[in-house]
Amino acid sequence: MSTAMSTTEKFQATAKAFEAFYELISVLRGPGGCPWDREQSIQGVVQNILEEYYECVDEIQADNPRGIAEEMGDMYLTLSTLALLLEEEKGLKLEDILGSTKAKLIRRHPHIFGEEKLEAQTAEEVLEIWNKQKAQDKEAGLSGKGHTTHELLSKSQKSAPPAEQSYDISKAMRKAGYSWEHIGGALDMVARECAEAKECLDAQGDLPAEALDAFVDEIGDIYFSLANVLTFIDTRPSLVQQRVNNKVMARFSLMREKMAADGLDWDADADKREIYWDRAKAELKRKSEAR
Repeated sequence: MSTAMSTTEKFQATAKAFEAFYELISVLRGPGGCPWDREQSIQGVVQNILEEYYECVDEIQADNPRGIAEEMGDMYLTLSTLALLLEEEKGLKLEDILGSTKAKLIRRHPHIFGEEKLEAQTAEEVLEIWNKQKAQDKEAGLSGKGHTTHELLSKSQKSAPPAEQSYDISKAMRKAGYSWEHIGGALDMVARECAEAKECLDAQGDLPAEALDAFVDEIGDIYFSLANVLTFIDTRPSLVQQRVNNKVMARFSLMREKMAADGLDWDADADKREIYWDRAKAELKRKSEAR
């Protein structure tokens, strides 16, 4: 006899677990609850949201299911706390938030829920329908977001890291038709900006204070051009940066471990560092390819 849960049973179990979880957070914030939880505010949870997001991304990129589950739990905790704060401070109830999101999903999937079924055979066609409905929602005043005076800026969240804003602005410019036709042109632009930064450096030598701003501007152009390249492969800068940061940290740690294991001193044997860096790089590459 099968013991597998039906879809309805799974929904009921999930709802019961979430109800108990939400109730626990209410207790922590209630009279006699935890002083730290009671001090939380809507603005105060911003940093927690960012930290939990990046920790979860770390575990996803490491392909660690148990780590992903733990960080997802922390994200649920932070977002549930925010939901409770919104109810307490702004009168926005969680059921209203979820109900509004559900209604939005239904509106933006007319090819599934509409009276006249629209044809959508590919993900690209679905995205086109979504964006069209999104624009209609905005015109009808169904979006709760504030509006900026500049179309490109409205595509980029003001609270997002600057690199993410560069990506969003570049993507909006591409959508408006002002961009390279192929990724090769965008890569050539990166090379051109790097050359201009090099020219600035060569012209100024050790970069006196009065020339520093010009050099920083050139570096900024490089960053923006790199964000533009990433729009061609739909990959966000923060994910790329996090990936390379993890790679460099792992390589650097392994390099130092290997030097110590061979009896070398980090300072006295500085001339050996590059050799051990290459060895660590090769070893980590072999491990990655063997997965």
